[in-house]
Amino acid sequence: MKSRGLIIAVVLFCAGAQAETPNPASSLPPPVDGLPVGWCIRAKPEVFADAKAAGFEYVELALQDVLPLTDENFAKLKATLEQLNLPARSGYNPVPKEIKLVGPDVDEAKQSAHVDHLLARAAELKLKFIVLNSAASWRVPEGFDHEKAFGQLADFSRRFAEAADKKGIVLLIEPMRGTDANMITNIAEALKLVETVGRPNFQMMVDYSFLTIQQDDPRNLLTVGDHLRNVHISNPAANRSYPMNDGESDYAAFFRVLKQIHYRGGLSVHGGTQSFTNDAPRAITFLRGKARELAGQP
Repeated sequence: MKSRGLIIAVVLFCAGAQAETPNPASSLPPPVDGLPVGWCIRAKPEVFADAKAAGFEYVELALQDVLPLTDENFAKLKATLEQLNLPARSGYNPVPKEIKLVGPDVDEAKQSAHVDHLLARAAELKLKFIVLNSAASWRVPEGFDHEKAFGQLADFSRRFAEAADKKGIVLLIEPMRGTDANMITNIAEALKLVETVGRPNFQMMVDYSFLTIQQDDPRNLLTVGDHLRNVHISNPAANRSYPMNDGESDYAAFFRVLKQIHYRGGLSVHGGTQSFTNDAPRAITFLRGKARELAGQP
């Protein structure tokens, strides 16, 4: 069995999956309009066929794999997605930790050059969203004023959103774990940033396992409304593994809130597995069931 690399999405943590031929997508329940189920994945062309065969409706790509590619290898990656008719709906990890967004070492010229390259490739891939989850780049240095850092992050986010708008791309801020960041670690802080930036293409997303780890009550999403545009799901009780049934975690409480705010958007598997063949179809089946609930279908 050949190893396949895959990302634990949104985000900054990787997990390995075994490359196996998944069950045919035709055996899965049908997709639900407006609530597609996707996979957060390392941007390696050799795993795209696995995503398609498993039945995922789209992928979210780890941008740290996309940005350093030569033009030739980037063209190959893009062509593979097109040949498979597999949409890359979103990209995450857009800013490396070396490009500081807050603190005394902020370099706007370096930020702008990176954003230009990032958006050029995102547009070629026809990404709808870019997830701003690069927590290492906005970690506030010790002794630096947090309010000033928040203002710096808001300024960068506004400039990033203005540039992204020209490409038709929406940016999504993600609240991170406290182990990864010391700012934007809950729903309230993410919403404050969205409101401070104040641009229609700067919205937010959440990762269910991060909310659980941070003990951030899902009911706090009731204040967010249609600012919420994307969701990542994994099982926080089992090392952020694939979500497969309601007995694993209190998914029900989370999805009750999503239904209350009339959520429509992606449901992306954002976790690790040791048996992709078994777990991918089960996760897709589970999340399509949740999608039917959100859509009010039997």
